[in-house]
Amino acid sequence: MDSQKTDAERNSGYWSSFLAENFKQNKGILKIPRNTLEAGRDYNITVGASSDNQNWGEGQIYINVRQTPLEVVVEGGDRSANVNVDLTLTNAGTTNPDDETDTDFTCGWSCEDWTDINVNNPYYSGSIATEEWNELDDDTQDEYLAHQPGICTSQTGGAISLNSQDGIDVTIPAGSIPVNKFYYFKSTCAKNSVESYGYQWIRGIESTGEVYIVPKQLKPNWKNKLQARITSEDPNAYV
Repeated sequence: MDSQKTDAERNSGYWSSFLAENFKQNKGILKIPRNTLEAGRDYNITVGASSDNQNWGEGQIYINVRQTPLEVVVEGGDRSANVNVDLTLTNAGTTNPDDETDTDFTCGWSCEDWTDINVNNPYYSGSIATEEWNELDDDTQDEYLAHQPGICTSQTGGAISLNSQDGIDVTIPAGSIPVNKFYYFKSTCAKNSVESYGYQWIRGIESTGEVYIVPKQLKPNWKNKLQARITSEDPNAYV
């Protein structure tokens, strides 16, 4: 076996040991365990055969190992956020399906304004299967396809700050997201030049008033319920 490795790696004897462990010569079967071949590399596998040790035949197969897209997970905000409180989002749960222990990938953040088309645009969110998409009527498909996400602006009209020191966590300062805006915060992660995306949509809400927890004696070893009341006439206020 050969690959896009350095001469030192090729001459280290790695592939000889690998073939000794995984090639069943009497059956002509080569077993390649998972994570043996590296994503983004090209491999040539050559096999030779002879019945009399004098006349040899040879065959080759070329393999291009592709990087499986990362599974980007974006968490935080619980689909809504009080605009007067700092909002922290994270993609720390992102994994590489080829190697769940791998963290050798980079991520960044961006934001799209989906207010005009609300949060249910499956074309952009990737939340709809091809079969389901094909079942949508033409007008609905055209509406989704024609929509262009807007730029996420702050309450003062400037750009939303998406500064992240490590590309993993990002905090949007209080007073940034306008009330009743639907913003899709997008995390883009890349491995071997293959980019994958994850989203979290956030609806900006503004809660005013005070929350009171109704005093109640709790019983041991029982399922206890607590009641809360809010002194606000804001329809977006919540406990």
